[in-house]
Amino acid sequence: MKVQILSPGFTTPNSRGLLYPLVLNRKKLRDCGITVTLRNQIGLVRDADVLIIDSKYFKPYWAQSPEYVLELLEKFRSSVDRVLWFNTADSTGSIQVQVFPYVDRYLKGQLLTDRCQYLRSFYGKRIFTQYYHDKYSLIDDREEYSRPLLSSADLDKLELGWNYGLANMYTYSKYWTSRLRYLIPVTHSMFTKLSKDRKKNRENVVFCRMATNYPRKTISFQREQVLRSLKGYTLNSSNVSRWAYFRELKRSLVALSPFGWGEINIRDFEAFASGVPLLKPSMEHLETYPHFYRPWLSYVPFKWDMSDLCENLEKLLEDKNLLANIGETGRNKFLSQLDDAQRNKFVAHFKKIVAADPE
Repeated sequence: MKVQILSPGFTTPNSRGLLYPLVLNRKKLRDCGITVTLRNQIGLVRDADVLIIDSKYFKPYWAQSPEYVLELLEKFRSSVDRVLWFNTADSTGSIQVQVFPYVDRYLKGQLLTDRCQYLRSFYGKRIFTQYYHDKYSLIDDREEYSRPLLSSADLDKLELGWNYGLANMYTYSKYWTSRLRYLIPVTHSMFTKLSKDRKKNRENVVFCRMATNYPRKTISFQREQVLRSLKGYTLNSSNVSRWAYFRELKRSLVALSPFGWGEINIRDFEAFASGVPLLKPSMEHLETYPHFYRPWLSYVPFKWDMSDLCENLEKLLEDKNLLANIGETGRNKFLSQLDDAQRNKFVAHFKKIVAADPE
């Protein structure tokens, strides 16, 4: 089977998350009869059984030439057996309803567990922005609503892809991160650098270097409220160098990772790799692959209204065994993705995605 990926390449964390596991497992895929080729130009797409389109490729086109994108999708449908759209946006929301008539499957790295939720419209295009809009009457300066899917047939096209926890980009240097695309194969030593550097003596309690100045109130609210809730702790949220960022992370007892544009953040995997317990809003509303988020096993959840945030943090800090176990479980789950058994699971997952009949 010939699978081609139309993508701008290793240019964003989201696209790297899409591409890295395919690079890493390319030999295993070939052994299963699947050849994967990256295409960064439309004219190079030919002779494919399956075309997977990275949504980032067409991002510049939507504002000025949406008809052009849809015309291209129509042409792709007539030239390849199956067209799969991989929405590499951060959140469970932001579904691009306009492409559904032109694609056979619609992939995301994270999907709402209750797929029927996609039949409704969300304020701010996300389930959690709808929550903060409803509960706290927050109004964004620029109000946006997601477009609901129109039918159960559209729901049937939704398919779980994989998240960017499989990307190799959790290093100290942005310079080297941007150049890892030239290193084939991706090596275990690069992927586990943070884990090897983790410290036993962790004098910082809560790691929370993060931005709060999002242009939408429904996005920034959670982060701002988290900082208010934890005002009894010494919190440093300002920007620092990347080296200082990781130095502080590996010397911390807990890593705080609220939602940003999406539920899953790069910080989650930086914490996992460092063996630092992750403190994060509940993720039980979503499904993702790999499923790194096991409440009170691989991360510590708190409610979206932050009502149990301090209580759960105190519970974690008061129990050294719990603190160590959650950090170790998250780390082991993260690093195990390069084990042969987990790589075989990814290959099986990918085979199901590209199959003519995924069932």
